[in-house]
Amino acid sequence: MVSRLRPSGISSRLWDTGLRQLADIAVKALSPSVNDPTTATTCIGYLQAILEQLAAQVQPAAVRRYPDMNVTLVMRPPGFVTHLEALVQIGRYATTDARVVEVLLHATHRVAQAAMEAGATEYAAEARLVTNRIARRALGSDTLDEEERAAVTAFVGRFPARR
Repeated sequence: MVSRLRPSGISSRLWDTGLRQLADIAVKALSPSVNDPTTATTCIGYLQAILEQLAAQVQPAAVRRYPDMNVTLVMRPPGFVTHLEALVQIGRYATTDARVVEVLLHATHRVAQAAMEAGATEYAAEARLVTNRIARRALGSDTLDEEERAAVTAFVGRFPARR
């Protein structure tokens, strides 16, 4: 199997695997049997840091032609949206803990800001959509009290999704 390498020498597939593993740890930490929101928020922080860096990277072309023109390589690496799914996965289980929802919304917002600062407006738009998806799921949950719902609504209201 051929894997395209990023300029940093780490393949896109490995990034995706690491992001999924962090998301899995966060989801397990949120399970009723473990109930460890601190571990979940720590994982979200690591995911945020990684996604901020990925948002600032220019994605290489999917088609590579080599100088001898005998070989053309077409790669379909996981896109940025695929990487953002790690946060969406956590959002599916975070609705029972307002603190985790708040950290998750802040993380997606910071990823969108990092993408905007890097000029990656498409990535920023996707991150804002993820923020709104997570917020809608949290607001649809019956576990948040009125004050927590108001906080989520206010947060999302400050950063509307644009496409």
